[in-house]
Amino acid sequence: SQGNCVYTCPQNTYLDTDQKCHSCHKNCEKCTGDKNGQCTKCVDSYYFYNGFCDNECPANKYKNDQRDCVNCDENCEICKDLTHCGKCKPGFFESNGKCVKNCAKGYWKDHNPSRCQPCPRGCATCISPNHCLTCEVNFFLKNDRECVNKCGVEYFGDNQSRTCDCCPKHCDECQNKDQCDKCTIGFSLTP
Repeated sequence: SQGNCVYTCPQNTYLDTDQKCHSCHKNCEKCTGDKNGQCTKCVDSYYFYNGFCDNECPANKYKNDQRDCVNCDENCEICKDLTHCGKCKPGFFESNGKCVKNCAKGYWKDHNPSRCQPCPRGCATCISPNHCLTCEVNFFLKNDRECVNKCGVEYFGDNQSRTCDCCPKHCDECQNKDQCDKCTIGFSLTP
């Protein structure tokens, strides 16, 4: 009630320099002034950050169970919580909810969206979904960009370099670049 002398100001009010209790902003349960930005605790259904009480947290913060807005990981712009980033800062890539500068082996940097994407099957390292740099065991790099189990007609798998190399001219099947096992139709194999 108004006009009473109290030791501490009641909830939703604050003690001003005139030694009177004044109303907090409508979003504040406790405050140091009458503006949103001077809150110390929010009324239910609002989230607290830097003195403000709002119904949503800013993009670079997430809501915790205490109704506080907490900072995302330092390299994250938008997050659901500390372990789930939705959008990374420029120069960083999302990988398993975290923002990383470099993607792990077997992943490539996709710039739209900024995310680490898995390399294609058989690819150990790649720079895009269509360009492998190295292949997994039992795969060969063909045409300097794709990983294959079998190199196919006119190629052989070089076990040293893990690449598909060309067979000799007019040769469909070979074990190495010096000896043909099966010639192209219209050509004969010499003894």
